[in-house]
Amino acid sequence: MHPSPRCSHPVLRVGALLTTCYFSLSTGFDYAEGSLTLTDALFLVQDLVSDVIQGVVHEVSEKCVFFKTYFTRSRVIWYDNGTMRVLYVFIDGVGYGEAGEKNPVCPEVCPTLCRLMADAEHLDTCLEVPGLPQSATGQATLYTGVNAAQVMGRHKEGFPGPTLCRLLQENNLFMELRRRGLRVCFSDAYFADTADELAARRFKSVTTIMALTTPEVIRYQKDMLAGRAVLHDLTREAIVPKGFTGPLITPDVAAEQVLSIAAENDFTLFEYFLTDITGHSQNRERAEAVLRSLDTFLAGLLQGLDEDTLFILTSDHGNIEDLGTRGHTFNNVPLVAIGPEARQIRAGATSLMDVMPRLLRVLCPQGDADR
Repeated sequence: MHPSPRCSHPVLRVGALLTTCYFSLSTGFDYAEGSLTLTDALFLVQDLVSDVIQGVVHEVSEKCVFFKTYFTRSRVIWYDNGTMRVLYVFIDGVGYGEAGEKNPVCPEVCPTLCRLMADAEHLDTCLEVPGLPQSATGQATLYTGVNAAQVMGRHKEGFPGPTLCRLLQENNLFMELRRRGLRVCFSDAYFADTADELAARRFKSVTTIMALTTPEVIRYQKDMLAGRAVLHDLTREAIVPKGFTGPLITPDVAAEQVLSIAAENDFTLFEYFLTDITGHSQNRERAEAVLRSLDTFLAGLLQGLDEDTLFILTSDHGNIEDLGTRGHTFNNVPLVAIGPEARQIRAGATSLMDVMPRLLRVLCPQGDADR
């Protein structure tokens, strides 16, 4: 570590700390904990210098203490992937099915989704394990790159048990991206106020287990009301029976909000699972309503995407494409990739295990994406 000289005058202390900042960023010292991106560091420096110029001495002194503490305890990591961002939309329970009255995933109902699926890679969800693919093992595979069904010895439905929880807590997509110093956001709004409240819940989804390993990525009800998070159903109608009395929104507004969130982060995940719930109901009318809402959302996202954003869409197993069965299907699911590095995501991808390592390679080209 390059120590800062001991200086009493605020301006001299700032100079010393800027020197420390420069050495830390240029050499990437391996400190004990935490992470700080170059952008974050420059904002801190800018804020500090601004106080010096304005003569706010007490603010400078306090920030010097923070800055010195942070740089002596943190690992500074900078991965230069240009200005590229990733917006990852996960849709639960959507696969490729045969056209017909039992399949509501059709151009008349959801033209945008159908167009995306027509030009996507087909991913295997069976993972060389007998039985119908299920949510817990499918999603754990997507977010760890590990064949979770083989780890379990079977496909696991619903919520992850102790084995899958350990797998997710040891390593996952959020952890890897944060470890590399990237800005990450799980843009789904939880109808909760704190991470402790989520952790205390008896049943937790794969994405909740993953998010709790990096709680800074989580967004809550207050964020939703401020337009900084979107409820899983896109409109907030799902929480009205739970006592929500705030304003509802439309799917196209939800798309605008997710795009705004994505513009502020290196990686943004949005999860939509009403497709799976509705698929289990075998109700064509409900399925069409859900798919139309989702399609409006997807159309809004695609219309608002900028050239620096890589858009990814995938699923964990089939379901809603076959209302003739109450359970899941053996059908492949889509891997959509549009934008910068899309070819790197799609090339050679054949199963759920292939998504995470490809994401790490395009977002962190200087890192060890396969470790």
